[in-house]
Amino acid sequence: MSRNRLTRLAAMVGVLMIAPVAAYAIHGFTDVPDSNVFHDDISWLSDAEVTKGCNPPTNDQFCPSDNVTREQMAAFMRRLAENQVVDAGTVGGKGSGDLVRVATDRMPQSETVTSGVALSTQIEAPAGGGVLLMNAAIPVFGNATDDVSFSCTIYLNGDQILQGGGYGQYDAPQIQDTCALSSNATVPEGTHTVEVRVSGSDAFFQVGALNVVFVGIGADGGEIPMLIN
Repeated sequence: MSRNRLTRLAAMVGVLMIAPVAAYAIHGFTDVPDSNVFHDDISWLSDAEVTKGCNPPTNDQFCPSDNVTREQMAAFMRRLAENQVVDAGTVGGKGSGDLVRVATDRMPQSETVTSGVALSTQIEAPAGGGVLLMNAAIPVFGNATDDVSFSCTIYLNGDQILQGGGYGQYDAPQIQDTCALSSNATVPEGTHTVEVRVSGSDAFFQVGALNVVFVGIGADGGEIPMLIN
């Protein structure tokens, strides 16, 4: 056999030896060909060093059809955390400060309000906006033994959101009722002012509280799942 034929034969053998390796690129598992429907997922798992293989010390197999034991799961979970493969501090690319913010206002014990703005706070909505959950409760006291009427209203950026109130014949000066309000509104990015305005006849308001919670909107435009009581 001539030298040229030997050279060509050696080249052909080399190609045949290299070709199978190309079918298992990146992860190097011989039992996960490119045709495997989960090939890309397994490659990602290997690139992130969450899985190292199922046949140590060689670890050239993934054993894709085998069940995962609890001890193997423990290794996966530890590597997933220690390698910081997933950023558990974000949702849809947003951090905790973009998902939930809280603002409050409390009336001092000695403060008495008969009309006007009783409670007020501001809250900043980050890029993308979100939903404001607004809750207020203000005890109402009677000024006289005559009929007492009162109202309290939540305003968002100067616009009326929700109004409540009551009416009755009360004995002064003890607590008569509580003006309680709860509402929510979708808001854009920016600073938002929430107020509780009150008014009454023979009534005054004291020791009230306002709580405003901002909840971010997800990357897909939908609200982050939440419970509203």
